[in-house]
Amino acid sequence: MQKFMNNLGPVLFFSIPLILGAAVYFFKIQQAVDWLESVNGWLLKKREGLAGKDGFVSKWFFRPMLWGLSKIMEMTEQIQDQFLRASVRIAAYLYFAGILTYLSLSIVIGIAIFMIVMWFIFEVLMDDGSSSSRRPVRARVRETNLYDTKGFFNKKVGRIDENGNVYNTTGFFDKKVGNIDEDGRIKDTTGFFDKEKGRIDEAGNIHDTTGFFDKKIGKIDDDGNVKDTTGFFDKNVGKLKKD
Repeated sequence: MQKFMNNLGPVLFFSIPLILGAAVYFFKIQQAVDWLESVNGWLLKKREGLAGKDGFVSKWFFRPMLWGLSKIMEMTEQIQDQFLRASVRIAAYLYFAGILTYLSLSIVIGIAIFMIVMWFIFEVLMDDGSSSSRRPVRARVRETNLYDTKGFFNKKVGRIDENGNVYNTTGFFDKKVGNIDEDGRIKDTTGFFDKEKGRIDEAGNIHDTTGFFDKKIGKIDDDGNVKDTTGFFDKNVGKLKKD
């Protein structure tokens, strides 16, 4: 029984278009012929309407779909018997639409699975911090000075006080520009209201929280090195030091 149910889907896929097409031909269903003629006109009109559109779905699904269906219509135009012509078109339309939809869904699902696997690899398997050795965010970043290490000499560009307030120290006076609270949330305090821009988790990973999903953009290791993780390899861009 289970084997029969597993084979039922493919059997229905290949048999239903043939059954419908054969029914139109053998029973001479004029309504189906008339309806199909209106569908053919709609296909040609929609194909012309989508010709200049460059949207992703239009370009890679609807335009190929309409192009294939209209080609089937053109190739079957020479069949003189209207019922035979309609039956062939119905079966061919259903087969083509079903196969293209299956392939498109397979590609979309494959891409989604690939993105999930890559996220799992980079966020979980490549996370080199263990829960037993992680220090709280407050201990990791507070009461430190931030140095820019991208140049030949390290340059102090900021500091974080004991309350998590972040200061820009490149000017004549230190200027408060943000705050990192005890939960690691990074806030921009330069506006009228504080605005969350990111967060630092307990492993030291830095996340951008301004989008729909949190995005890992950096990491602070146990030595205070600040790394940019948006590229293929992590890149040192700064250092937090308790001077």
